Parts: sequence; C-alpha cells; structure tokens
Amino acid sequence: MTEEFLYFKRHLSELEKRYGGEVIAISDKKVIAHGKDMNKVYEDARTIVGNKHIFVTEIPKEKNRK
Repeated sequence: MTEEFLYFKRHLSELEKRYGGEVIAISDKKVIAHGKDMNKVYEDARTIVGNKHIFVTEIPKEKNRK
C-alpha cells in the first residue's frame, strides 16, 4: 500500500467531516487538492506536485457510511 492510501485509511473519519461528498487528492500525507470534479482535482494536484505519486478518491458523505 502507498503512503497516501494509508493516510486515507487512517484519517477517513476526519476526511469525511471536512471533505464529505468531494473528491480529494493526497500526496506526502496531506490533502493537496479537493473539489467536486475528479478531473479538475487530478489536474490541480498534478500542477502542485508534478510527477510525484498522488492518490485521488471520492470521499463519501459521513451520513452514508455504514
């Protein structure tokens, strides 16, 4: 597993509260971009970190999590 995915798993509850219903991009153990459009978030993240590894995912809304 990548550092970014492990960060996502460890901080999911916090991420749901802050970014629920949005797409986020994680690099270097921090959220570097977020928004509603996955392509835009990915492009923004690439602009910020270049070719470094990023993890992009949609964060479920907190109430929808089981």
